[in-house]
Amino acid sequence: MKIAIATAALALTAACALPAEAQSPPAALPKAPVSAFLTQCKGKDGWNDPAPPFHIYGNTYGVGTCGMNALLVVSPEGLALVDVGTQEAAALVAENIRSLGFELSDVKWIVASHEHWDHVGGIAEMQRLTGAKVGVLASARDSFEQGHHNPIDPQGDHTFPKIRVDRVLEGGDSVKVGQAVLTIHATPTHSPGSSSWTWQACEDSACKTIAYADSATTISSDDYRFSDHP
Repeated sequence: MKIAIATAALALTAACALPAEAQSPPAALPKAPVSAFLTQCKGKDGWNDPAPPFHIYGNTYGVGTCGMNALLVVSPEGLALVDVGTQEAAALVAENIRSLGFELSDVKWIVASHEHWDHVGGIAEMQRLTGAKVGVLASARDSFEQGHHNPIDPQGDHTFPKIRVDRVLEGGDSVKVGQAVLTIHATPTHSPGSSSWTWQACEDSACKTIAYADSATTISSDDYRFSDHP
């Protein structure tokens, strides 16, 4: 079964670098079968089309819309959110988090795949709702704080609400929420600040590395000419 959603791709690989005991999620994680997502989103891929949350593996859930990823990583000490989607989608993501039985104040960190409005447009609102910290690559910081794309970005034709950056990251750095450790990897192809993320997820003794890989394509706005930017 394959679920294709927006720009960033999700992959699971077997991992044994960390023992299951060190990565155990809360004892009673909510049930959220992917079948409900597939049913509600059949024939829909809009970035703001509401979708129910669904369980991916171990401590990881999809909490985005039919057409845009947002991932929730759970630990006993709190939650980390990877991407939010558009400004309009923030309320949908917030409701999905609540529907899983969590409080919005449980979200301690928000991170993103890249600095485009369809992935980060809702971060400022989610930051307001949760009080969470935001961590980004240095190459994306200005875009986050100023609410627009990098001038050298060929897709830089949209703005989004300005985002408070709490921590500037380099490739290989991690953000931690208790036992959940999310590591950033600089992959500057889709945008100057593109990043991919990895973390551990376990079910009983079966631990896997989840990789949330950003797009490796560089497309452009209609009025952008690559020949003007050698």
